[in-house]
Amino acid sequence: MEFEFIKLKNLADVNKDQTIDIIGIIKHIGKVQTSTTAKGAILKRKEIVIIDDTKSKISLILWDTPQIDNFEGTVNDSIILKNVQVFDYYGVKNLGHPSITLINSNIEEAKRLTQ
Repeated sequence: MEFEFIKLKNLADVNKDQTIDIIGIIKHIGKVQTSTTAKGAILKRKEIVIIDDTKSKISLILWDTPQIDNFEGTVNDSIILKNVQVFDYYGVKNLGHPSITLINSNIEEAKRLTQ
């Protein structure tokens, strides 16, 4: 599997709804929360804060997916997100819907981050 990692400090150059690859360290894992949509649907939501080697941070927002209950990462683990979508929520960029999530991968970039 190949990755084209984008540094978090360069997210200003990434368009909304574009998919990218990110690598970083988990700095915070929020508790599962519920939100009600305008149509009255209740959705589960979990926020995971990621920081990379540029010391920039971003939130990965998981919405109503099996990943919410089955997320295996812990604080200070490395995380790789493949084809994660960039969202713009009131001028703040967030990430969501990764096609692949790898925790503590054995690729060199991940090993270097955790040293």
